[in-house]
Amino acid sequence: MKVRTAILLGLMLAAADAASQNRGWLQTIDSMWVRWYRRPNRDTTFVVRPATNWTLKTRANLSWTTIGTEGDYAGHIFQSAFRSDIRAKASLSVGYRGLTLSASVNPTMFTQNPTDVELGLRAYGRRLGAEVMLSEVNTLAGWARHDRDSVPMPEGEVTVRRLATSAYYVFDPRRFSYPAAISQSYVQRRSGGSALAAVALYGLQLENGDAFPSKLDSWCFSVGGGYGYNLVVRRWMFHLSALPTFIVVSRRDYRIDNKVYRIDGSFPEVIITARGAVNYTFGRCFAGITAQLYYMHTGSESHLQLNNLDWQVSAYWGLRL
Repeated sequence: MKVRTAILLGLMLAAADAASQNRGWLQTIDSMWVRWYRRPNRDTTFVVRPATNWTLKTRANLSWTTIGTEGDYAGHIFQSAFRSDIRAKASLSVGYRGLTLSASVNPTMFTQNPTDVELGLRAYGRRLGAEVMLSEVNTLAGWARHDRDSVPMPEGEVTVRRLATSAYYVFDPRRFSYPAAISQSYVQRRSGGSALAAVALYGLQLENGDAFPSKLDSWCFSVGGGYGYNLVVRRWMFHLSALPTFIVVSRRDYRIDNKVYRIDGSFPEVIITARGAVNYTFGRCFAGITAQLYYMHTGSESHLQLNNLDWQVSAYWGLRL
């Protein structure tokens, strides 16, 4: 009995020592992160980190897509126009000193089987940031024309698969904060703006169903720049930014009637990302609205043009602890 008691006490002491060592490692890592998080690399007159460590935020999001094609190639006339259903999403996020974990859900999944799928990864830093978005849209409806044949395209006849990636660079992060407007991981204290640089890689596959069997495969890489500005009026902050990029490398293949047509492009081919936001701070709480427009124009009038417009509008409420 004494031996068992001694062994049990020894195990308890060893576990306590291990837990103490783990807490020591965690405290060391946390202190290193705090030093990096609070490092003085910005003009605190204009931009600061939140004074608290934790941020809780809820967000409601609406988005939709429109796609149109038009052209005349090898004696054939191509034309189409489609619009998707409005997609809704609600999310809850927890942030700790700049690191955020978020979960989102489509409310319509409780009443119907959603057919549109979207997966995104975003990182917004003071100087650098990037977005990666994978999506499949099956709720597009509209019409399509090939030569003299024009047919309605009901929902389910058209599928669009997309890969959209982009990255930005802020030239003056000491006076302008992109994430202050987009992710609220910084706080803009005074009005300021900055020139921006951006690159984007975009891939799209537009596939028609049995009513009008055809497929368009397109990918492009673009480079450009723009400007962003945060206007601060007491507790209010207003954000506007535009990032036009010009396509420098691209390829488009249109498949119809068991034939493949290579579609050339002509200048200017562009991808434009524009954002607007309004944020209001009261005590430890904040709330606001953001809007994002993503527009792509590629191809040529003499062959085939592709126009893709994506809208995203969201409202959020947050609490800093």
